[in-house]
Amino acid sequence: MKIGILTFGRPKTLEVEPPFETNRLFETAMARGHEAKIFCEPFFSFRQNNGRLEIFYDNQPLPPIDIFIARTNFIEDQSFHSITIDALISAGFKVTNSQNLILSAAKNKFARKLLINKAGLPTPKSTIVRDVSTIATEAEAIGFPLVAKTPSGSGGRGVFLAENLATLLPIVDYLTVNHKMPLLLEEFIKEAEGKDLRIFVAGDKILAAMERSAKPGEVRANIHAGGAGHPVELSDEEKKIAVAAAKAVGLDIAGVDIIRSSRGPLVLEVNARPGFEGLEEATGIDVAGGIIDYICTS
Repeated sequence: MKIGILTFGRPKTLEVEPPFETNRLFETAMARGHEAKIFCEPFFSFRQNNGRLEIFYDNQPLPPIDIFIARTNFIEDQSFHSITIDALISAGFKVTNSQNLILSAAKNKFARKLLINKAGLPTPKSTIVRDVSTIATEAEAIGFPLVAKTPSGSGGRGVFLAENLATLLPIVDYLTVNHKMPLLLEEFIKEAEGKDLRIFVAGDKILAAMERSAKPGEVRANIHAGGAGHPVELSDEEKKIAVAAAKAVGLDIAGVDIIRSSRGPLVLEVNARPGFEGLEEATGIDVAGGIIDYICTS
């Protein structure tokens, strides 16, 4: 099978070292006897020739590819990149997570939260704040302490814990006034004790899962924020919710973050570009291999 690994970074040259996950997917695909190539989205170009779409990569006609694994980057606005996905699909190429990328191209984690809620999946109480004048009322509805999140960011970036209104006001004021950025206020789940679950989903299958624990003095359990991961046994309910959350957001391959609460598992986030370096290290499971096997059989 001819597999393209589509990254959305903006390297200065094609020789820039790809991130861990891109390399792992490339090496795993090759080791399984497939042909693989890494593609950087900014190097695509498109031409309309007598009503026919022609796609070029690095100034050369795009070679035959059976499927692209899209490693999207939600730090950037996907509306800038959706034309590439749209063009590839229009030209007959198969792309993972394409439903999410095209139908929800410009959406951020707030919109994904709404899709999860629309699907009737359990989540922490939350509200979206766009102006500092409404903060007291909205925060009271959630209750302190609470978690404030920006619409973009990965690895735990853009996540703040506010113990009271005095702590929250400067955060909201700075982000909504100076950066014109809305905030998601979310219920703080105290009984989770700084732990959450990262569940890697491919289709209807759970490839791997770990429990992440925040380091002392930290509320973010993300590995990039210093959290530690270890294998975990999921309940049937947690597995079902993780798969349903990925589908609600329109993802074939996703990292679903769930927190265990006194009222059962709650969905925190669904990631379209989940890292799996820490997951493979914590569990010993070949996640890259699971992804390649999934796309080759789906």
